[in-house]
Parts: sequence; structure tokens; C-alpha cells
Amino acid sequence: MSSRKRQFRDSRVMRDRDISEGNPFNKRRRRNPSQNPGYQVVRQELNFQSLLHQFNSLKNNSSSSTNNNRNIELMENCIELIDNHKTLPLHEGLMDLYETISPSPLDHAMRFSLIKDITRLVQNIWPQAVVEVFGSFCTGLYLPGGDIDLVVFGNWPRDFLKSKKVYYSLANALNKSHLIKKNSVQVIGFAKVPIVKFEDSRFHISFDVSFNEYGGLGGVVYLRKQLKEYPCLRILIMIIKQMLNEKKLNTVYRGGISSYSLYMMIISFIQRHPRVEVLRTNTEVNIAVLLIEFFDLYGCKFNYDSVCISVMDGTYKSRDAFYRQYGLAYPHRASICIQDPCALQNDIGRGSFCIPEIKLSFLKAKTQLIAILKKTL
Repeated sequence: MSSRKRQFRDSRVMRDRDISEGNPFNKRRRRNPSQNPGYQVVRQELNFQSLLHQFNSLKNNSSSSTNNNRNIELMENCIELIDNHKTLPLHEGLMDLYETISPSPLDHAMRFSLIKDITRLVQNIWPQAVVEVFGSFCTGLYLPGGDIDLVVFGNWPRDFLKSKKVYYSLANALNKSHLIKKNSVQVIGFAKVPIVKFEDSRFHISFDVSFNEYGGLGGVVYLRKQLKEYPCLRILIMIIKQMLNEKKLNTVYRGGISSYSLYMMIISFIQRHPRVEVLRTNTEVNIAVLLIEFFDLYGCKFNYDSVCISVMDGTYKSRDAFYRQYGLAYPHRASICIQDPCALQNDIGRGSFCIPEIKLSFLKAKTQLIAILKKTL
């Protein structure tokens, strides 16, 4: 059995298991955020649209700026001690924020119903076609209003796929159906991975549909393994995704970071963490501390120009050496270099040309978290 077909089979089995019982949001008992005073601080100040509002007002107060800066420096130096305080208001507030933005069973059922409708339409056109889900729906890592990624597998001739006739056939069928919002269908045929994009008429959820693309399924299988190995990974992903989403830095065609690239950045951060064994076994780590450390790494310390992230062995590589090894050309604009664990010759971060803005957002997030941490101690 080829590796692609094996990934396809594994993805279907794991998806069905997740739908029935595997995803945490099918088991989690949701807390009432209003019962936690730390939640209000985090929700108000970690909306990430005004991250520095509180801190800048402190910094602009000349009479106290020196003391504030000294306190923040001391705070950064005592992170290890703070890590033991599991009931820290900031940590609890972040956990409630995570609960709030995480999918519920109703969210999942709603999307599953839409997927069934689209699958039925596709198979009315091509009875032998197989429709599979990949991306954040399979792992439960989607935000409220997040889109759904589908891939359709069929025995179309290669020339037929290249001509994009299959894409327009689906677009025409969608336009004639009651399933989609009027005038929402787009065929994006000249992208690296061509897709049919549309929005459903009931819940206004966006869909991206590709054809005969196996790469996304392999990424789902890999990510599921990492989510099982590192309990804190899911929480970090959801909170950081929310931040990037609010900053509109989460779409590659605008120069932002794709979800897949972000996953690899967070996995690499955990793999290289001094307490990686604790993160692998402990389900109650301090999320506030981990977020500060993540934002410090990618907002202050990481060398975007010369380093390539590789999660295969948890190391950093030379970006020059990686490009030479696979005959890749340097991007024309600033980006982050991330080796795809499922296709080693791919740099999945090369389209993220808004790295300066992303780096600044991480730096601001770190500064604001430290300011809130000082305030709530």
C-alpha cells in the first residue's frame, strides 16, 4: 500500500473515531467564565485588538515608568516560580478563554450536517467520488466561524483536472442548489492548490474544496499524534489562533501564517522546551507561562532569516542548507522557513510575507501578558 493511500485510510479511521468519542470537546464539562474573576481581566485585555492599552498607560506615566519597567523585568526573571501556582488568575482566565472559543458538540454536529449535504451533492455528480474532511474540523482546532476543508477523490484523467473542468462542474452544481449563499461560489484555479470556495446558506460557514490532494490528510494524522503526546498543545493552538485571527494575520494569501504553519511553530517550541518531559506528561501546566515563553521566542529571539524549523527531530536547521538540499529558491520577501513533516521538500512558511507584523504582534502579546500577570499577583 502506498504511503498516500495509507495516510488516506488512517485519516478516515481516525476521523470517524474522533466524531464519536475522541475529541476533548465531546467530553469536556464547560465552566461558567463569570465565576472566575481572572476571566474578565483576560477577556477584556487579551482581546488582542488593544493589547497594549493598559500597559502603555502605565509606561506613559513618567512618574512610575522606571518602577514599572523594573517590576516587569523582575517578573520575567521569576516565571519559573510562578509556574507552580495552578490557580493563578491569569492562567485560569486563559483557560476560560480557551473554553469559550473551543468548539462545542453542537458546533461539531452542525458542521457534520453540512458536510453530509455537500457530500451528497458531489456524489450526485460523480457517484464513485469519495469526499474527505481534513484541516481543523478533524482535530477540533477550529475557531467560531472557522471554515471547513474538503478534498474530493475520483478517477478523473489528469488533463481533465488540469483544465479545471471538474472545479467548474462542482461550482455549477452548487449554484443550482439551495445549499449555498447566493453568489458565494469562487473557483480559485491558479493557486498552488486550486480550490472551489463557497459559503453555505444556513450557517454561513465557508468551505474550501480541492480535488485529489493527499497532502492535507497526512498533516491531520501527524497532528493527531502530537495532540496526544502533548496535552497543552491544543490549548496553546486555540489561544494563539484566536490572536492571529483577530489581527487578520492567519491567512497566507494576505501574508499571514497558515494554521498548519502555526501548528509546527508551536510543536517546535514544545519540543525544544527545557521542560519538554513535563509538558509531555503533565496535563495541568501553566498556560500563561507557556504563552509568554512562546511569544518571547517568536517575538524576540527567533532568527527568521537564517533558521529553518524542523519538527521531525525537534531541531533547527540552516535555512541556506535546507534550500540547497531541495533546490528551493529564496522567497522574494521576508518569511518563516518551516519544513513540512509530511513532505520534507516543502517550505510551508514561504508565503508568510507579513512576518515583521507577526513578530511585532507576538512581542506586544508577551508585553501585555506580563503586565496583566503583574497586575493580578
